[in-house]
Amino acid sequence: KKAAMGLQVQTPSEKKGLRARRNKLAKKRRSERDLPKTKKTAKNRIRDLKRSLARMSADAADKVQKEIAELEALEEEASAERRKVEVERKYAQRYHKVKFFERRKVERSLAKVRRRLLEATPTPELRRRESQLVDDLAYIKFYPKGRKYISLFFDHDEDPKTPRLRAEMRRR
Repeated sequence: KKAAMGLQVQTPSEKKGLRARRNKLAKKRRSERDLPKTKKTAKNRIRDLKRSLARMSADAADKVQKEIAELEALEEEASAERRKVEVERKYAQRYHKVKFFERRKVERSLAKVRRRLLEATPTPELRRRESQLVDDLAYIKFYPKGRKYISLFFDHDEDPKTPRLRAEMRRR
């Protein structure tokens, strides 16, 4: 139909030729820009080495086996690090609001206590309260990222272990 209308018709092989020429030109432009080639991941290198290992002789295979073992250890470390980061991100998202409100509450209380200390003569009770609030603020800010957050301001129906865990975290 296209030929009858006077349009140029390309066969599939001609289309492939155009695509190959376009790809070749793109590669040339890429090489002119000197873009660094992407580095293979440890997982991909392990797969490649295992494939080449199947075609190797026994004496050359030992060296490749050692390299595979090193790469697998490296991949396991990277995987563990990714899991750790994912857990920290999950807890950061989950407890952000709670920690924000607790921090605000502690900062306001601390400001009140410090104003009282400036206005009147400092009493040991006010000094103790200020010290406790500073510790509470440090507890909120520096709580370990990879652990579930235990709130300072607790509910009445909390788990019996919670006060012990909170005291343990405060000592850290």
